[in-house]
Amino acid sequence: MYSDLPDEDYDRFCEEEYGPLGEWLYDRCMDSGHLTEGPLIGYFRWGDRMKILWDSVRTGRGQGSIWKYPSGAYEMKYADFAAEVSRFVNAFLRDMDAQTMEVVRHGIPGVFVDREALIRENRQRREIFGRQLQDLYAENRDKTDWKKIRDLYEKMRGETSGRRQL
Repeated sequence: MYSDLPDEDYDRFCEEEYGPLGEWLYDRCMDSGHLTEGPLIGYFRWGDRMKILWDSVRTGRGQGSIWKYPSGAYEMKYADFAAEVSRFVNAFLRDMDAQTMEVVRHGIPGVFVDREALIRENRQRREIFGRQLQDLYAENRDKTDWKKIRDLYEKMRGETSGRRQL
């Protein structure tokens, strides 16, 4: 409904209203678009609890979802969540180190591999995942302006009431 407004008004809406609300949500979500009809998975922390919500894309063919549990929610202690994420990331990085070294030592028959680039990419992956693990354990990493989020949400709900929700 804002797309027909003059560019200046539309840009203001995107930057001041839609952007912050969308960022808040999608900063807490993981896209699984690489999976057929993969779910959007959201991770929401509330104090010492973590709630995981997922909802898979529905087919337009009227057949329902291909997933056994196309949507749902799970709640757990944040400390348990952080420990499991750490365990997974460390195992993943260990396996990637081994796979990278195997390719560096022996190559892949019939495939040119830029070994230096492969090593650089693996090093970058370790750095990025390392920073993300630090964020996982950081207290009060970012404060949410709940009033702003609620106000934007309610404003958008009011503007879209009576309209078909996507």
